[in-house]
Amino acid sequence: MLFFIPEILSVAEKLLPQINLVSTVPGITAFATVSIIGEIGADMSVFETSRHLCSWAGLTPQNDQSVKGILCLILLFSYGY
Repeated sequence: MLFFIPEILSVAEKLLPQINLVSTVPGITAFATVSIIGEIGADMSVFETSRHLCSWAGLTPQNDQSVKGILCLILLFSYGY
């Protein structure tokens, strides 16, 4: 994996303004910033709102999540044993 770092950094130079913007978030390192931009992309027009981006990233809770639902799911999978 270390042999890809020069290639990653050469591509990242093209996205330097976006990388600098994302790196202003506290706790985000330089390589984490490159990973985030690599996953999401630099063009945010594909997401209508920031909520759509958070939902795509899996950072919002789903409506069907509840303790009872999770327990039923665990019991369903463990019943076969």
